[in-house]
Amino acid sequence: MKTVLKFSANFCLPCKQLKPIFDDVTKDISDIKVIEIDVEEHPEIASKYKVRCVPTVIVTDENDNILAMKSGTMSKEQLTNLIKGC
Repeated sequence: MKTVLKFSANFCLPCKQLKPIFDDVTKDISDIKVIEIDVEEHPEIASKYKVRCVPTVIVTDENDNILAMKSGTMSKEQLTNLIKGC
């Protein structure tokens, strides 16, 4: 099963813009695990995945290998393609 990690921060306007799109896309995909991570609360996890800016979405496989990674805001189509394209 793939895991979709969304890195964000409370102060980040693009993160707030991506949230409803992210929620909409991920609720329609049943075979994924979704984890949302606030980089201010969990900097060690952001560091582990080398997240340098927010928002960042990372898709990993069951062994925690990164399959895809994209930073910045995305359209529903872009996010869907990122997740399903792996």
